[in-house]
Amino acid sequence: MINAQDLCSVFNKCMKDGWGVLPGFDGQVLTKDMIEAKVSDPALKQSASKWVGKHVADAGGLFAYAFRTMGMIDKYTPDGKYIETIFKEFCSETGKLPKGGLLPGMVIFKKRNDNYTGVGIYIGNSQIIEAKSCKVGVIVSRLTSEWTYWGKLKNVEYAELPSKASLRKKEVRDMRVLRGPVVLDGIASSYTVRAEKGLGAKATDTLPLGTQATVVEDCGEFCKIQYTKTGYIKKEFLKEALSK
Repeated sequence: MINAQDLCSVFNKCMKDGWGVLPGFDGQVLTKDMIEAKVSDPALKQSASKWVGKHVADAGGLFAYAFRTMGMIDKYTPDGKYIETIFKEFCSETGKLPKGGLLPGMVIFKKRNDNYTGVGIYIGNSQIIEAKSCKVGVIVSRLTSEWTYWGKLKNVEYAELPSKASLRKKEVRDMRVLRGPVVLDGIASSYTVRAEKGLGAKATDTLPLGTQATVVEDCGEFCKIQYTKTGYIKKEFLKEALSK
């Protein structure tokens, strides 16, 4: 199973790296020769030139790239039907928007008159990451009424929304003080390391379950750890390692 948070991290990295958007591409680094060979519209050629040297993808191609990165099977074809393939073949559950309780990692679709015209990944707080247009590239945008369907991907593990009771329980601060050797421990296969403490901080790395590290600072809900690099991770994912 793929962790939904890790899948979101792939899209977030594409956005942070300044990916461009161009029809018929799924993650290639754009060259001038590619533009000449694949783009016939003069106006689109001019817009595409700003992305030379950058990775480019169309809306469906961005998902194809993410699926490959996560080791998932994709069937990308640059014929405009790939978004429909995601909806009909890659989702285990689908439904209409608006819908409360959307989970990060769920796929959001635009559909008009049986045509699938857009696709993005929901990252929480009414925001999605999408390959918007050749003009603006891959961006974070708001979830608006033009998005009409949602889908849960097969083989992706979604973290269910907590109940009110569990939210009250989480308000009780973890009073453990961690120092020294620790090991990543939990039910997920990997965990996100951030540049600063806090869930809103930039994700800088992912570490697999069982990774050994050293706590250099206990910050309450988060700890600053040192492994081959340094970063911040939620304390609940850390377990003290026994010293030999």
